[in-house]
Amino acid sequence: LLATVHDTFPAPKSTRLFWISFDSLPDALAFRKEVCLADPDRGLPISCEYLNEDACDVVDNAGRALCLVLKWTNGGGDFINKMWTLRKAFAALPLPYSDVLLDYLQYLLNPLFPAPLPKPIMRLQKQQKHHVMLEVGDFPEGDGEAADVSSVALARLQTFAQKCPTMRTHECVDPQEKAAVKYFRFAMAPAFRPWCVGRGAQGVSVDYALPLDGGEVPPLSREPDRAAVPVK
Repeated sequence: LLATVHDTFPAPKSTRLFWISFDSLPDALAFRKEVCLADPDRGLPISCEYLNEDACDVVDNAGRALCLVLKWTNGGGDFINKMWTLRKAFAALPLPYSDVLLDYLQYLLNPLFPAPLPKPIMRLQKQQKHHVMLEVGDFPEGDGEAADVSSVALARLQTFAQKCPTMRTHECVDPQEKAAVKYFRFAMAPAFRPWCVGRGAQGVSVDYALPLDGGEVPPLSREPDRAAVPVK
């Protein structure tokens, strides 16, 4: 039995969502340390999601249909659950390639669907290699007034931008932009299998945590000069 205890917070009075892009992983890690986690008691973001160029490529090349479905259904809801149930039922049919056919079709037909992100963010996604989705908000204090949390976080962001000239920032002001960015992030895991099937590639998707004061891309092997061994 695994149990977790979480502190709870009231709903924010207002929120702001940013797509922030970097040229290098060290810059993204420095941003996490100096902006997102600089002071947990003041200016802590609601969320901070990191995506690298490979993850973005997976969604752009195999997840456009899912992003469009999420947009049409306002987040999916029961429709997504029913869709996954039907996919599993089809994959279980005693037919040739039934376990991969829908994944391959999703990859093959992907270019027919619209881009999953607004044009300004698509440009950043193509130009830079490392990306952060940052959401900040202002929360009510005891007297009912909103604590100016976002201003604290944004002040740190502006300070960091001055010493990192390659950083690019786009604020998602329109509600449709905000939704598109969140749907893009959601589609990452489901799009990975169709991307692998469509390219005839083996794939392993791993979530891993980095230390607070730094980190690097974890090696696939303890012997850097040795090629990775196929899993099957």
